[in-house]
Amino acid sequence: MIIDDEIYMIQNRNDEVSAYYSDQVIPSWDKFGYYVNMFDCVYPDTLHEYDYLDFGQYWGLRDMSEGEKAGWYSHTLLWIKCAMENKDIAIIEHDVECIAPLDFTERGLNFFCDYQNNDEYKFITLARNVYKLNDERAKIKLAINTTLGSNIKEVKSYE
Repeated sequence: MIIDDEIYMIQNRNDEVSAYYSDQVIPSWDKFGYYVNMFDCVYPDTLHEYDYLDFGQYWGLRDMSEGEKAGWYSHTLLWIKCAMENKDIAIIEHDVECIAPLDFTERGLNFFCDYQNNDEYKFITLARNVYKLNDERAKIKLAINTTLGSNIKEVKSYE
């Protein structure tokens, strides 16, 4: 998998914090020779332009916020781009720092993570467990790929 020029950072240039983080981490990508394509996120006030996702309750406890829905649509638009162009891409958030060359063979998808002490290890371990809770997103990706006739099929397994 080669994604050297197909890295997309979801950012919100209208948000001071998002702009700050993306400005802080971009040099880390430059350091390793990667070009990061900046992708302007879907904004909560533009959600009316999108209506193809059906959001249920978050963990069955509450409705998803407009910001959370916008985040899903931001990712979904990039997944559609990936399927339509039939090429691998990496989608990262505005605060992801590149700490080492991207090496899927040696490190798998954990190349964004590194830790120096037990507290960082605990945090990263918890963060990595999020993928186990991402089944709804996988269902949506499968529906998009099926609808578009893509030969890409994500299979979830936690064994």
